[in-house]
Formats: sequence, structure tokens, C-alpha cells
Amino acid sequence: MENYRWEQQCCCLCFRLETGAKIIAITGSIISLILIISGPTLYFQEEDSNLRIACIHWTIFASGLISLILNLSLIYGLQEKRYKLIQPWINLNWLGLILSVISASFAVIFYPFHENLHLFLAGIFYPILGIPAIYFWNVVNWVYLDMRKQSKNHQSKSEKIEKNTEELSNKFYLDL
Repeated sequence: MENYRWEQQCCCLCFRLETGAKIIAITGSIISLILIISGPTLYFQEEDSNLRIACIHWTIFASGLISLILNLSLIYGLQEKRYKLIQPWINLNWLGLILSVISASFAVIFYPFHENLHLFLAGIFYPILGIPAIYFWNVVNWVYLDMRKQSKNHQSKSEKIEKNTEELSNKFYLDL
């Protein structure tokens, strides 16, 4: 049980979980801004642009924009201690991890090694890059669970205080 608390309190063996989650959110926001800028910029630099290339570049832009919104929501939720603002980041990043595994599997299975080497290698090495993403998701999830637990405890304490106050006021009025 003691080890459980240690894992819950520590990120990368040196940061508190909330600090680690803030670092993850700020880094994600910077990467999102790079995607937002690079998507349209690269598209307008293409001399021979067809519909497929346009879709790729605008998908990069849209994913960067969604990621930026999620990361800003995560930062604000961490700052204001509002666990419901952290939940979209957790849910959509988990969905992204699942879709990444599916697309990597698709690349390895359906693109032969000799025809599309870059897709085959991406399919093999992308799961390795997904390991830190799973760890980051886990850190933010621990913060979310802690905040939710604290919020529930705070609500139950405030309900008890309200109930005791009501009982005391009723008792006071009855004594009069």
C-alpha cells in the first residue's frame, strides 16, 4: 500500500504529479502550436498540390487545433483544480492511443516491406513512441483521480457542515 502512494505522488521520480501534468500540458501546447503553424504553411509552399496533400496538411492543422484546445483545458483544469476540465484530455488521448495502435498495425500488415519502407517502419516504431504517451496519460489520470476524490470528500464535508448548521439553528429556534 505504501508503494501505491509513492507512485501516486511522483512523476519521473522527482516531480509532484500535478507539476508533471502541467509540464505535459505545456509541452503538448507547444507541439500543438507547431502543428497549427506547419500544416497550412507547408501546404502553401507545395507547388504541386492535389486533394490528397491538401487533406493531409489540413488534417495536421485540425489535429493541432484540437490538441491545443485539450491541452489548454488541461492547464486550466489543473490550475483551478477542476477535474471535469481534465476529463476530455484523458478520454481523447486514450482514443488517440487506440487509433494509433490500429493504424500502426494496419501499416505493418497491409504495406509490404519492399513497397513502402517508410510506412512499414512507422508501423513498427510507432508503438515504441507510444510508451511515453501511455505514461503521460497515466500521470494525468492519477491527477484526475486525486482531484475527483478530493472534490467528493469536500462535497461530503460541506454537506455535513450544512446539516449540522441546520440542526443547530433548528435547536436554537426551538429553545426560543
